[in-house]
Amino acid sequence: MSRRVALLIEHIAGEIRPVSYEMLTCARQLAADGEIVSVWLHADDETPAQHFAEQTGCEVFVCLDPALVDLPSEETGQALIQLLDAWQPTHIMLAHTARGWELVPRLAARLSAACLTNVHRISEEQGALRFYRAVHGGRLEEQVQSNAPVTTLTIAPGAFARPDAADNAGKVVRKKVSLAPGRIQVRRQMRAHQADNDLAAAEVVVTAGRGVGKAENLALIEKLSRLFAKSAVAGSRAVCDEGWLPHTRQVGQTGATVRPKVYVACGVSGASQHIAGMRESDFVVAINRDENAPIFRLADVGVVEDLHTFIPLLLRELGEENE
Repeated sequence: MSRRVALLIEHIAGEIRPVSYEMLTCARQLAADGEIVSVWLHADDETPAQHFAEQTGCEVFVCLDPALVDLPSEETGQALIQLLDAWQPTHIMLAHTARGWELVPRLAARLSAACLTNVHRISEEQGALRFYRAVHGGRLEEQVQSNAPVTTLTIAPGAFARPDAADNAGKVVRKKVSLAPGRIQVRRQMRAHQADNDLAAAEVVVTAGRGVGKAENLALIEKLSRLFAKSAVAGSRAVCDEGWLPHTRQVGQTGATVRPKVYVACGVSGASQHIAGMRESDFVVAINRDENAPIFRLADVGVVEDLHTFIPLLLRELGEENE
């Protein structure tokens, strides 16, 4: 049976999130020779949807309704079901974000569909479609299949590359829905902390993870960072939640996304939420005493050693131990 993949364009206040483009790459792999449609839901603005269609060449269903301001989950679920009823998708794709987490089980229950979350890879062997997702904090990868006629899934941010710009613009199709009032009202949205300017501009990012141990040990990370020009020190969520670094220095799904020439992960385990913020780094160096740490799957160079042993040795070798 030909696959028909629908994806919800995720946005915040009308600004399309990068994961929406990444989902399209996944959708193209999934659909193969089938069809793809993107869905834009907003209170009153379809301009971003037109840009998405122009950039990707993908057909976009546009639905504007005052009830869809800030994409509340109940109304968004209703809108998706109504919009896609006649189109009959085999797969409905959302971003693995707070919004996607809340919405996907609601959709799956309403549609009697399978529900797969945090998918970061897909493959097809002998006609069998397989989905891969990280489990146990990213230490293991789970392979699953769906036997349901309809499958809902969330895609991990950063798991797929952004597609190249299309040669031809996609079609925008305007749709109408009838929405019942939801039981939850979004009262306010606040943006997450933005990255420090020097973190966003750094060519080398040296990141401290939980393996640093305590705040005082960040001095070692800072010494390592000073070996490089245009460098900056960042932290994993665990480090920033402890208050060892400000949240403006956090790299990950709920922090900053960085794309440096070199990314040095020190004591970072490499959970999928962290990977989402640094996956597009040109070159990744990982220092971790746990040889099974998920970060090593992404690393170009992996050092299996306690960072408190390795970094001082490296500094000494370079004559920088007293700097």
